[in-house]
Amino acid sequence: MSPEQVKILCDLILSENLPERLACFSAMLDSCNNMLYESVDLISKHDDRKNDTSIIAQKSMLHGYSMVKLIEGVDVRVPDLKRAIQMPDPMSIVVVFRALLESYLTLNHINFAPDEEEIKIRYYVWTYFGLTQRSKIAPTILPSEESKRVLEEEKRTIEYLKTEIVKSPHYLSLAVDKQKTFLENIAKDWKISFHHDSYKKLGWHELINNTGLKPEYSAETYRFLSWYAHSTSISIYQLRDMYKDSYCNFLIKNIVSEAAYITAMLVADLVKIDENYRSGYFNLKQEYRDLINVFNHLMRGPEFVIEPLE
Repeated sequence: MSPEQVKILCDLILSENLPERLACFSAMLDSCNNMLYESVDLISKHDDRKNDTSIIAQKSMLHGYSMVKLIEGVDVRVPDLKRAIQMPDPMSIVVVFRALLESYLTLNHINFAPDEEEIKIRYYVWTYFGLTQRSKIAPTILPSEESKRVLEEEKRTIEYLKTEIVKSPHYLSLAVDKQKTFLENIAKDWKISFHHDSYKKLGWHELINNTGLKPEYSAETYRFLSWYAHSTSISIYQLRDMYKDSYCNFLIKNIVSEAAYITAMLVADLVKIDENYRSGYFNLKQEYRDLINVFNHLMRGPEFVIEPLE
């Protein structure tokens, strides 16, 4: 890729024009979709982590396509006019983007760690936490025989995962008192990392930092998104400001840009997680591949690209 081509793509990525930013986002979503489709029969059916990774990527991608639909506006019926009008709903776009981001951060966390053993235990902890939470559902809520059978099967899986976790060298390196608190904590949250003979509970902002996203892009991202997801006073003030056209357009443009580079990061990560995604990547249009690499170079650094920028 020539310096001139890189500049053109950088200008496109940083454009103040919403349709151009949306075109970048759509290109990243289509790239993800094509890669997942082409690899569906190649991912090992015997590797639970890689299979779940594919499903997490699909989840993130679907949230992205939902964002595109929401950008078109939602129909709101006006009684006096006896018809519906299209209204922008940036707040819902932000909420859906938060779901897209969390899906990507989960994918990154369970696939990238200082060593293979920690990757394995992170995946086990993530799975253990999810199944533990679901096991708390009362049988009266899921009364069918099939539901009961699934819950019993999942209880056995939970026990298996716990057995594998406590055999891990990382777990065994913990002091006895820390082993106990570790098991208590992973029943409440899955976001952990290990540091020598200790472990650390992580927040979403730390998961963002761990993706390699540069600080100027990651600072306060998750806190900002959370304001829209909850009914705090600040979310109400933001809804009031939403009816100012300039603010509405400004917010949508920024969220679309963030969603585009997060999806580009997801695509690059998939190729590094499993070689089976490479053929799907190299079958993408050249302009899509160039955009993926420029996004990753800009937002994370040259070590995150699939093909170096020349």
